[in-house]
Amino acid sequence: MIKTAILICDLQGKTIKNLFNKSCVINNTNKILYMKQFIPEISLTAISEFIPDKLGKTSTEIKIENLNETDIIYKKTTYSMVNDKLLEELDKHEITNIILTGMEIQWCLNKTVTDLNKLKYKIHVPYDCVGNNLPFSHNKYNFKTLSNNGAQITTTDSVICNFLHSYDEKRSKEYLKLLKLEIERNKKHFFGNINNDQMDDDKRP
Repeated sequence: MIKTAILICDLQGKTIKNLFNKSCVINNTNKILYMKQFIPEISLTAISEFIPDKLGKTSTEIKIENLNETDIIYKKTTYSMVNDKLLEELDKHEITNIILTGMEIQWCLNKTVTDLNKLKYKIHVPYDCVGNNLPFSHNKYNFKTLSNNGAQITTTDSVICNFLHSYDEKRSKEYLKLLKLEIERNKKHFFGNINNDQMDDDKRP
């Protein structure tokens, strides 16, 4: 069994204020955290906090209630997530596979990818689970840099589906529940926008 860790980089109270499309990054991070409960191959979550005395603790929007007693939240002063504390935990859990989320793409995430790649970890970066203050389209070359430095750029759903094998599994059923909820939420958002547009049209002379 390939053992996997989720790394969540610096999604803190003050840092996420500058995060473009914050709800997308937060929702997808929480999606992976939720699914971890049903996927034993994901045996560790490690959440970093960069100088938390200045930038705050991990945002309350991250559902840390889904963490278990073996998961960690740790302080760092380096831009990379890779330090002695993280390496100790990765070694303890015999991790070889990394799912990297958080911010910022061109900075802390790139440093983390570079360090992990040197240590021969396989690194997956869901593009819809990371960010900075720029739209995704403006990060084209930042994602290319991550890829050149050893990361496989993917999506949140692709990462999860790699762990699904059969419809009969509990993990698959839980994932399908999430998809149904997302579809319903998107429908409400879509039709809500249509209704708002119609109201605006009605107001026009």
